[in-house]
Amino acid sequence: IRSYYQPEKRILYLNQSLSSAQECFLIGRELGFQCLSISDKRPFETSVLQTENFETLLHNFQASYFASALSMEEGHFAESLRKRAQNPVWDTQDWLRLLSEYNVTAEMLLQRMTNILPAHFGLKDLFFIRIQGDTDTNQYEMTKELHLNGLQSPYRNAYGASYCHRWLSIDIIKRLSEQRQGNLLAAAQLSEYWQTPNQYLCISMAKQDARSSHKGVSVTIGVRVSDALRNSFRFLQDPALPHLSVNTTCENCGIANCLVRAAPPSEIEAEEKLKRIQLRLKQL
Repeated sequence: IRSYYQPEKRILYLNQSLSSAQECFLIGRELGFQCLSISDKRPFETSVLQTENFETLLHNFQASYFASALSMEEGHFAESLRKRAQNPVWDTQDWLRLLSEYNVTAEMLLQRMTNILPAHFGLKDLFFIRIQGDTDTNQYEMTKELHLNGLQSPYRNAYGASYCHRWLSIDIIKRLSEQRQGNLLAAAQLSEYWQTPNQYLCISMAKQDARSSHKGVSVTIGVRVSDALRNSFRFLQDPALPHLSVNTTCENCGIANCLVRAAPPSEIEAEEKLKRIQLRLKQL
C-alpha cells in the first residue's frame, strides 16, 4: 500500500519507501480529491484494492489527472516537448532529464504526453501501454492500455497469447535487465506493423524492479506517423533511429526467421491447414 487517506482524521499516510516523484504524485492526487470536493465514491488507498463502481474509478482518474497537470503545467510542458522534438537526433539522456526536471515518474510523464500531443501538436492517433515483464521466465503482461482516436495496432489480447517481442515495450525491459548499472532506461523506435500501413513512433521508458534485476516495468507512448508528426518531431529522420517490423502476437505472426519469437505461429498454421482442407475438398 503506497498511501492511505483517513477521512475522519483528515490525515494522508505515505509509505516511507516512496520516491520523491511518487510522494509528489500522491499528495497532488489527494489535493485533487479535496479541490474537486470528491468525498465519497473514491479510493482511500493506493494501490486501489477494490473498485466498487464506475464513479470510484472515474474520480480516481480525475484526481490523478489533477496531480499530473499540477506537476507538469500545460504550457511549460508543451514547450519542453517541442524543444526535444525539434532536436534532429534522438537524445536518450535529454528525454530522461524530463523526469528530474518535473520530478515525476515515467508513467506520469508519458501519460501527460497523451494529453498534450493532441492539443498542442495535432497528434490524435496514439496509444499508451504499460508492460510488466520477467526476463527469467520470458513472460510479459500488458497491465494498462489507452487508445485515442480509435483502436491502434498494439492492444491487449486473449489470455495466454505471446506478445510480439519486437515491441520496444518488451525489448527495453530485456535491455534493462542486461545492463550492469542503472535501473532506468529510455529508447525510441519506428515500429512498422507487419502487412499493414500502420507505422508508429514509439517512445518507451523502463524501470527495474527494486527487489529483482530480472523483473521490470515499461511504459510506452506510440504516435502514428503522419505529416504532422514529421513536421513536429525532427528526430524522426535520424538515421540512427531503429526501424523494425512488428506484430501483435507471435501466434498470429508470419514474419519469417524472427530471432525473438516467443511462440510458434499457431493461428497462422491453423488457417493455412483449413485452406488446404477446403482446397482438397473442392478437388474431390
